Amino acid sequence: MLDLLTLLKRHAHSPSIALRSATDTLTHRALWARVSGVASWLEGRSEQRIGLALENSFDWVIWDLACLQVNKVLIPIPSFFSAQQQQNVLLDSGAELLVGTHLDATLYEHLVNHGQPIANDCCSVLKLAKAPTSTALPKGTQKITYTSGSTGQPKGVCLSADGIAIVVDSLLQRLPSQLNSTHLVVMPLAVLLENIAGVYVTLALGAEVILLANHELGLMGASGLDAERFVKSIVHNQISTLVVPPALLEVICAAVEHWGVPARQFEFIAVGGARLASSLEQRAMDLRLPVVVGYGLSECASVVSLNNIQAERPLGSVGTLLPHVSTLIHEGELFIKNPLMLGYLGESGRTDDWFATGDLAHFDESGHLYIDGRKKNIIVTPYGRNVDPEWLETELATHPAIEQVCVSGDESSPLRALIVSQAADETIEAFIQTINATLPDYARIKTMRVLTQPFTVANQQLTGTGRLRRQAILKQYPLSESSTEY
Repeated sequence: MLDLLTLLKRHAHSPSIALRSATDTLTHRALWARVSGVASWLEGRSEQRIGLALENSFDWVIWDLACLQVNKVLIPIPSFFSAQQQQNVLLDSGAELLVGTHLDATLYEHLVNHGQPIANDCCSVLKLAKAPTSTALPKGTQKITYTSGSTGQPKGVCLSADGIAIVVDSLLQRLPSQLNSTHLVVMPLAVLLENIAGVYVTLALGAEVILLANHELGLMGASGLDAERFVKSIVHNQISTLVVPPALLEVICAAVEHWGVPARQFEFIAVGGARLASSLEQRAMDLRLPVVVGYGLSECASVVSLNNIQAERPLGSVGTLLPHVSTLIHEGELFIKNPLMLGYLGESGRTDDWFATGDLAHFDESGHLYIDGRKKNIIVTPYGRNVDPEWLETELATHPAIEQVCVSGDESSPLRALIVSQAADETIEAFIQTINATLPDYARIKTMRVLTQPFTVANQQLTGTGRLRRQAILKQYPLSESSTEY
């Protein structure tokens, strides 16, 4: 297998477009010339750990590739992290330089007051105040990706270039050989899935990556969306591949159904980040959209399994394992052999060949993987039945008036739905009754509460990637509080 830099540079002399924005383009040849320029600048400096705080842009990609070229450690700083989380990432990682200003404004001002600006023709660069101590990195670390998980404390996953290359190579094997994509970056590039499955794979194919500002995409904040603008950007740029969460897949389906966007425009739409409702997946398949569902973990350098667009795709499956992945299931939990991470920052390196994912899973006879829920999130009902709350949340979230939902319960409390919506309680109650009619009796929602205050990163009730922080939500809305029964 080729190393990562060789994989990505296979088209380095091509005159075809590599990166496109609303106002500019870079050919593959020009991209790598720009990368070499930044790499030369980095080589002339002693700092080894580079924090990256840029919006999705040409510069984000260029600095990422330049760090890879000169073997310096890149630390993407997610803009969706809170100020405290961003500060923790910088301190925890021992970042020595900060490239870009896309941070909490108060935090950045503090860093400027204690750091040293450095002249650079490309971006704002700040030499950070020296940390009292710098945590040793596992040998071979090239990228530290932070996953906030279910708590507010980000956790650094140390990855090597070789580990990332394995995933890129496996994805290239799984994708159609004739794929010649125009890929639209939707997720923040600090999210490993977009960084690897979106940008790296597209560059390795010699194809084109479209990078637009959030307002140009119609994305507003953590969960706002101007659907019309989003669809117009897809049509105008003739987008053929995307990596999207389920909420945006719903918009794409509506665009095909009602706005005349041809399904044949798309070559590949990967869906990840949250569970996809079977009804929405079936809707996309009925429209002949090339939708594939996958599963991955930061600890495994992103993608673990993916459906094959050219083969049968069973409803509800997250695909078959990529060629490099080996797994076993023990007591219902999925274990992965030799995950690609070198270890968590600040902890001793991996000593066990098998990584416990915390996900309950099973395979069907054809080798397709199904995720049955998070082991720690499973609710044991008063009658001793196990219920995955994400299953119910996914079904409830199919109603257009329901913005967010969190299902909870325990051995002494019936299943309750906390629903963020502006609709009348009667509308929500009627929909819950409709959904309940399709569910087994042990999994039916018994009580509900409609909220107007959403779950957000700012109030610590969402992770940076949009997952519920259930403990924080239950602390705010205890099961003991009264809710509407029906």
